[in-house]
Amino acid sequence: MSLFSYTYVNGHLIARVFGIKLAFNLSGNILAARFFNNKLFMVYPNGKSREIFFAPRGIKIKFKGKNSTIKLYKHSRYRKVTVEAYNNVSLEILKTKTLGIARTTFELLDDAKLFIDENFSMAGGFVTVGVNTSLKIGKDCMFSDYIVIRTHDGHVIMDGNTGNVVNKPKDVIIGNHVWLAKLVTVLKGVRIPDGCIAATNAVVTSSVDEPGVIIAGIPAKIVKRNIKWHI
Repeated sequence: MSLFSYTYVNGHLIARVFGIKLAFNLSGNILAARFFNNKLFMVYPNGKSREIFFAPRGIKIKFKGKNSTIKLYKHSRYRKVTVEAYNNVSLEILKTKTLGIARTTFELLDDAKLFIDENFSMAGGFVTVGVNTSLKIGKDCMFSDYIVIRTHDGHVIMDGNTGNVVNKPKDVIIGNHVWLAKLVTVLKGVRIPDGCIAATNAVVTSSVDEPGVIIAGIPAKIVKRNIKWHI
């Protein structure tokens, strides 16, 4: 038996010393998580970046696995934001709007990728990127409060005869200048083109084929075409 061994599981350092198991919660400690090849970078207006060991004000980073990289941009604004990153995660949030991101949790499971382009704002919600899937959000997007975006269903469903998974996770792509109104839900596999608006309480279950439209309802359908919007 080894006198000392350790591993890192769900943000906890699990150590065994002389056969005695010790557990330490390191998920919120960026400096400690660095030893498991998790890295947090700050990107500056000149394009240069440097590794940092303390999250910016208003955002809490929880590394719950290994080999994840997070890039945040200087002068972005966060308020009561939490990021939970598991294994091999890639997250990049470009410079936000003045309003920034508030009251939002980003859950990134194994091998998840999340990219948010510049001038983004979000008043609150929950974003979860499933195993080996990606979420891309374009430039100049405005998301309201109680937004939910999912690239997976949360639990695996299997065919009763074959045992095959029937609800595999799928990527989500949201274009430039998209407005999600209050209580909008965007589900896996959805693509929303540039300039669209999702009305309050819309549940978007399938991709939209046209840019510049308003979608509404459950499931969301196009209710008005050829629109433009601005703050």
